[in-house]
Amino acid sequence: MRRTHLLAVACALPLALASCSGGDAATSGASASAAAISGTVVFWDTTAPNGQSAASQELVNSFAQTYPNVNVEYTNIPAAEAEAKFVAAVQAGEAPDVIRAEASWTPAFAAAGYLQPLDDTPLADDAEAFLPAALASTKVIGQMWAVPQDVDAPALLCNDALLAKAGATVPTTWAQVAEQAPKVTAAGATMLYGPTSGLFVLPYIYASGGNMLNTEDKKILINDPQSVAGFQTALDLIAAGAAVRPNRNDAYTEQQAQFKEGRVACVINGAWSVGDALTGPAFADSTNLSVNLPPGGAEAGASPMEGHNLAVSGGAQDKEAAYAFVGYLNSQASQVQLAQAAGLLPARQDAYTQVESTTPTGRFVALFAPVVQAAEPQPGVAELRQLYVPMDEQWIKMYSGQASAQDGANATAAAWLTLLPTDYTD
Repeated sequence: MRRTHLLAVACALPLALASCSGGDAATSGASASAAAISGTVVFWDTTAPNGQSAASQELVNSFAQTYPNVNVEYTNIPAAEAEAKFVAAVQAGEAPDVIRAEASWTPAFAAAGYLQPLDDTPLADDAEAFLPAALASTKVIGQMWAVPQDVDAPALLCNDALLAKAGATVPTTWAQVAEQAPKVTAAGATMLYGPTSGLFVLPYIYASGGNMLNTEDKKILINDPQSVAGFQTALDLIAAGAAVRPNRNDAYTEQQAQFKEGRVACVINGAWSVGDALTGPAFADSTNLSVNLPPGGAEAGASPMEGHNLAVSGGAQDKEAAYAFVGYLNSQASQVQLAQAAGLLPARQDAYTQVESTTPTGRFVALFAPVVQAAEPQPGVAELRQLYVPMDEQWIKMYSGQASAQDGANATAAAWLTLLPTDYTD
């Protein structure tokens, strides 16, 4: 599933060319205070080479104009390689000063002592400007270790023309998915594609009032009754034919193919997937693709927050320069520029009001705003990425009929007990 970002493809659309060309840098010229900061900042950027990295480099160049005495050594690292390379670089004493990292890496990097705590730096002064769930991804062990740059959260993406043809509407609850599925079936398609992995089961779990962990009480929640009810909701939709049973060999690819071809009306997926979806015949008219909150249940619809953070290495030599650099890249103007030029969803709440929504890129940024605002933070534990491995394995067993919702959830919890600190309980 990994994410080259949605809206880079939207920028390939003819109507979007003008809005995706970059625009003015987020600066008004060097100030006396900026000129007083000096040093070198080694920056590892993980933006994709599809328009994202060019937009990021433009901001780096603008920073150099505002901070003439700071030298930025820029390197674009493939996202799939960045985590391992960063760990190796830290261990060799050659870590970059600043890294753009997946939000899910932050807890492990912080726990390992790789990052500089930011609570007592200027970067913490602006913390309330960020989406709460995005900010939560930067806080581990009671401290702030990074700042959010961009976010993503799975939405209910729908083929509005197919729904209209079937006489159906975008569902706002999982019950409505089941109720409207026969209409879509009669139109020759399926209402929904089932969750492709454990991450994509979370909207079902949240709607039932469940969650993964309670990190304050050190309690595993994945096999509590509410969470099990979420798993069961997904399984019931699959059993009823309202959702496609995932292909255990490559569910994500099959889901995308069926959505692009108009064989499923809706999918739960993130902004990273929209660019690919727009290449399909079902979305020759990009306005046919709608972005909606995940369906709700006992609780309002929500999905897990994902994204990228900017972190300062613990071994950074010129920390004042590094803080100034991260602060510049994360200003409102800079996040707006990245959104308009590359389609990255801003982590700052105040950026969404400034994005031009009349362009294809800006339209999707605006449509995802309610989704990311409603998103749930993922647990801030160093083992977060490891937790999804047994969850994925058990979800496959559940939808393959090899385990019930309760048994699969219990097995997931048992595996988590071996991964989490020993003070966690089931």
